[in-house]
Amino acid sequence: EPNLRKQYENFVNVASHKIDLLTFLFDQIPQVKYVDFRPSAMSYAFLDYESFPALLEWGLFLSDSNGMKESIEIRFENGELTIQIPPGFLRNVSAQLTLRIDQKGKAAGVHETKIKSDYIWSFESSARGFINAVKTGKQSDHAGKNVVKDFEIIDSIWRIICEQKQ
Repeated sequence: EPNLRKQYENFVNVASHKIDLLTFLFDQIPQVKYVDFRPSAMSYAFLDYESFPALLEWGLFLSDSNGMKESIEIRFENGELTIQIPPGFLRNVSAQLTLRIDQKGKAAGVHETKIKSDYIWSFESSARGFINAVKTGKQSDHAGKNVVKDFEIIDSIWRIICEQKQ
C-alpha cells in the first residue's frame, strides 16, 4: 500500500527493537491474531506464542521525556520481569532489568531485584560485536537469521494493517 509507506518506515523504526528482543528471548514466531493500528496514537498487536499470549505496543510521542520509551514486560504467575531499553543513540545509558517476585506467605510481600550493567552505548557495542565476528570468523551474537524472523513478524503485522486499510 503506497499511501502507508511512511507509516511502515515509522513502525519498523519504532517496533523492530521490541520485536527483535522478543525473537531473541523466545526464539519463536508468534501468530499475529489482531492489530489495532493508529498512526497518531499508540498501536497494538496481539501475538499468540505457542504457550502464552503477548501484546506489542508501539508509538512515538515527542512528549516522552527521552523521545522514545521501549520496554518489555513479562508477567508470570508469581511475578514479572521488566526490561527497559534506552534509545539506541543515547550514549552511556544501559538497559535496566527488574525482576519482581511475589513472596507468598512472607511479610515482605514482593521482592524486587534491579540489575544494571556497565554504561555502554548500544550502537557501539553492536558495531564492536560485528567487527569481532568478522575478525574471528565466529558468528555474532546477533545473527542475520534472527532478523529474518523479526521481519516475518513485522510482515505479518503489516499485512493485517494493509488489509484493514482496504
